[in-house]
Amino acid sequence: MTADNSSKTRSKRAARKRVPSADPVPHEELPRTQGTDETKALWRWVGPAVRRIKLNNYKNIVACDVALAPLTVIAGHNGAGKSNLLDAFAFVAECLRTSVDAAIASRGGIEAVRRRSTGHPRTLAVEVEVRLPNWQLASYDFSIADGPAGGTAVVKERVLVKDDEGRLIARLRRSKGTILEAPFTAPPPPQASHLYLPRAAACDEIFRSLHDTLAAMTVYRLPTGAGKTLLPSDGGALLGEDGANLASVIARLAYTEPHVLDRVAAHLGALVPGVVALEPAAVGPYVTVRFRQTVAGARHPWRFVAGEAADGTLRALAVLVAAFQDTERTGALSVAAIEEPAASLHPATVPAIVEALREAARTTQVIATSHRPELIDALDPQRDTLLLATARDGRSRIEPVTGPSAPGPPLTADEPEYDEAEDAEAPPSVGTLLRRGRLTASRERASDAKQINLFGTDG
Repeated sequence: MTADNSSKTRSKRAARKRVPSADPVPHEELPRTQGTDETKALWRWVGPAVRRIKLNNYKNIVACDVALAPLTVIAGHNGAGKSNLLDAFAFVAECLRTSVDAAIASRGGIEAVRRRSTGHPRTLAVEVEVRLPNWQLASYDFSIADGPAGGTAVVKERVLVKDDEGRLIARLRRSKGTILEAPFTAPPPPQASHLYLPRAAACDEIFRSLHDTLAAMTVYRLPTGAGKTLLPSDGGALLGEDGANLASVIARLAYTEPHVLDRVAAHLGALVPGVVALEPAAVGPYVTVRFRQTVAGARHPWRFVAGEAADGTLRALAVLVAAFQDTERTGALSVAAIEEPAASLHPATVPAIVEALREAARTTQVIATSHRPELIDALDPQRDTLLLATARDGRSRIEPVTGPSAPGPPLTADEPEYDEAEDAEAPPSVGTLLRRGRLTASRERASDAKQINLFGTDG
């Protein structure tokens, strides 16, 4: 390595160190009750967050029970269930914003949402554990089955909320068409295809906080070239799921939170060399994004608009905006779930997007899918959570990856890309194991055949 290259390497390392980092405490070790000053300090940089999700029979996921961190990544082969787990967050949010029937219809009907079975149709069940403001911890679950008139019906629904000392302070219970417990007297009967939490939220602040947190979860499936098409400004309150209104969000950040836009530009500069600033620009009745980029021999950075930018650059910008757009915790976004955030990036820049997402996760929880080994290797096992999706015979499992490498069966010399000398010198990384198809998850969870009981006793 030349002296010049060595100097550049030290400069890059120093730049990474200047980015503030989260407290390096494993998420799994955080207590369920966040009551002490010490545990509050660990979470003060995180907004309301989904701490755990449990699923039964959602699409191809037979059962899933996983804890989530401020930054969680789901890895796995194509068709293993990564996207289905992300869609479960969008499904819960849509059920609360509209109705169960509407959320199911938008996904192609109950047969496309509920896991297919050769026997009797199964009940679809979801449970989420959510950390609310004031250090309250809420558990919300519901189950869906076929309705009497050919549609779908909510079979059970329950909310339990505890304070920072673990005391039960709010409760809602529903069984089919009967409300067993509610935060108000004489509760009206529920509608079969509607969840009851939105109605309870209209009458009680605690339930409103839970409802708003879950309804603000958004899944981003960003295409390359997101935001390139000229559109009128829509105010940019929230980035659309396809990123089409990227320029509107950039304009809103430029006028209300310029420091956030500066951070987005700084992270984009780590992904696209030379980018030093971003700004909105009017093109007739439309709004677009204008980039400033240093060019050799030019006295000042050149300016160019989104229509001239590479599609991969625009997608990388949309990923950053999706994660950073609500750092002021306005409530517009509680969870940013992003499909393949590193899809359009050069392998050498993938660690930079992980660093950016980890910074954004201080205020907005980030959940992402990926099968990029470079991204997996850039995760910090002390701060981030890595989940592995696997599928066999149409049944998907999603489980945590534990340990620094979580190796599977011993590697053999006839396997592709096996280097005996290299592996003898240093164990393969998690990303390498993923690329070889040898990454395995913890087996502490129940087996495929054992369904998770989401509706145990209410105690």
